[in-house]
Amino acid sequence: HYYDAKKNVAWLSQMNSSNEIELIHATAQGDQKALQAIMDRYRPMVLRLASRLLCDNQAGEDIAQEVFIRVWQKAQRFNPQYALSTWIYSITCHLCYDQLRRHRWLLPLSRLGFLPDDISDNSVIPLEQREMWSLYKKVSQSLPVKQRMVFTLREIEGCDTQETARLLGMTADQVKSNLSQAKKTVRAKLEKYE
Repeated sequence: HYYDAKKNVAWLSQMNSSNEIELIHATAQGDQKALQAIMDRYRPMVLRLASRLLCDNQAGEDIAQEVFIRVWQKAQRFNPQYALSTWIYSITCHLCYDQLRRHRWLLPLSRLGFLPDDISDNSVIPLEQREMWSLYKKVSQSLPVKQRMVFTLREIEGCDTQETARLLGMTADQVKSNLSQAKKTVRAKLEKYE
């Protein structure tokens, strides 16, 4: 039975995006293997985004865990007109936003560390990348919550304006305005650090 369960999880993990609706429906029906397949596929993305938004690796881990608890609890509410990745991205953004608002997330500089794109990558990180990540964290922490969210999604994650607006529940104009203000602040801070 162990072999069969492992084989099923591998099969679910390899499903293409057209089968994601089946995967989320199975999760809504209480299928833990389907949830595991979703986690296997999207956990690196969630962890990267949460850690970047919160500028804290451990807080990113905590949010990632909460994201998949929400996926499990709310799978029946998934709207198939959107991609599963968009829904999970949205959950991640909302949980990070709540965390940032609640705690005014300011960390001492001694806790700042580098987060590679792949959290499980144990390879040696080049000094230049570590410095850039540390600098991003310092600058990002000075931004108001909405600006940090918009800046991270647009400039770091590469989301377009419409996707960012949808993920954050903003209008496109609000995204553009917040991004403009964030860029001004970031430019000023970077000039100070240079």
